[in-house]
Amino acid sequence: DALLEALLDSLLVLASRRATRRLSRRSRHHERGEAHLARFQQLIEAHYHQQPSMPELAERLGISSAHLSAICQRLAGRSAQQLLHERILLEAKRHLTYTNMPIGQVAERLGFKEPAYFTRFFKRSVKLTPKAFRLRGGR
Repeated sequence: DALLEALLDSLLVLASRRATRRLSRRSRHHERGEAHLARFQQLIEAHYHQQPSMPELAERLGISSAHLSAICQRLAGRSAQQLLHERILLEAKRHLTYTNMPIGQVAERLGFKEPAYFTRFFKRSVKLTPKAFRLRGGR
């Protein structure tokens, strides 16, 4: 009985150690993901008006674009591309609401080469053209 009890105790200690190591690795993995997400959000904030590609942003982070998108999906609930588009859209709404800047100029400021593409991008998300959005007072 004593030998069996000692073996069982040893087994429980080993299982506990293994579980602790796994949790520790997951925690470090999660922390790295959060650090990548925070740095990605900083890059978006600094460069959204240039509309960088996901491979460019991922390269700056030292990870693949697929890994970047997986991190964003897991931690933010949206893809990396969606996060960039949300930031561009927020700035577009600000310009349309608080300035009298022509729509073509807003598009140019946000990195759109063609105002028509900006209009399609905006309408796809907001369900209104930039002009209609502006006329409604930004609502």
